[in-house]
Amino acid sequence: ETVGDCYVLVGGMTGSRAGLTEEQRREEDRIGVRNVLNMAKAMIATAKGLRRIDDGAPIQLRIGIHSGPCVSGVIGIEKPRLCLFGDTINVASRMESTGAAGRIHVSKQTAELVPEYRWEPVPLHIKGKGEMETFFTQDVLTPRTSLAPIDG
Repeated sequence: ETVGDCYVLVGGMTGSRAGLTEEQRREEDRIGVRNVLNMAKAMIATAKGLRRIDDGAPIQLRIGIHSGPCVSGVIGIEKPRLCLFGDTINVASRMESTGAAGRIHVSKQTAELVPEYRWEPVPLHIKGKGEMETFFTQDVLTPRTSLAPIDG
């Protein structure tokens, strides 16, 4: 989904989780977060090697990630599109808009799911929520000089 000039990606929406234990649900959440973080790191690394066509300025991405429930649905008849709803989407959007270029900004809920990452605390006041514990990841891939597949 796009929201203004942002792209929204959802990871881990696997359908019904009925019948799963709490630990199985948490492991699914961890896998979803790792997948989204891996994609975010690859996007930032790739963008570091790209420049804008009009002025040659570097392409810079801000990425925000939050973990929690959301709902999706198809809206429209003539031009149907997938839409995402819920507080999780709003908080992820705030993580992006308050982030820094070339950085991945995550909520405490996301950071807690992947404690193996190195996190840099970024206290943040969010309208309607108050103070939130948020973090930048310190684990970002180095840029590749080519988009060709890597052998090996």
